[in-house]
Amino acid sequence: MSNFDNAFDRVIGHEGGFQNDPLDRANWTSGTCNVGKCNGTKYGLSAMTYPTLDIRNLTLNQAKDIYKRDWWDKLGMDKYPPALSYQMFDAAINHGSGRAIQFLQKAVGTTADGIIGPKTLTAVYSKDK
Repeated sequence: MSNFDNAFDRVIGHEGGFQNDPLDRANWTSGTCNVGKCNGTKYGLSAMTYPTLDIRNLTLNQAKDIYKRDWWDKLGMDKYPPALSYQMFDAAINHGSGRAIQFLQKAVGTTADGIIGPKTLTAVYSKDK
């Protein structure tokens, strides 16, 4: 099983099935209650983030593809040790990719600019001992 598969299995265990509570702004395509369409949330993927996605009919495999493309691959998680890649993946899902990178940069003592570059990677691997 790949690092991504392991991380996805852990993350999806915290995410629920379909819900479309009209009082939850994430369920609205605009990100504002009563503005746009209330398409809901499923597997942690919301109408606010994915306004054109058919969330109600989203399959687990489709969700997995989205998580891989929009978080795992975007952050280059295959570059990191498995424990760190899971933590970054989870943080990106819950706080956004930029904030997750800043959390990592602060933890390893580099400039928290939200961009993964050679200085961040060097600092990460110098701490992984």
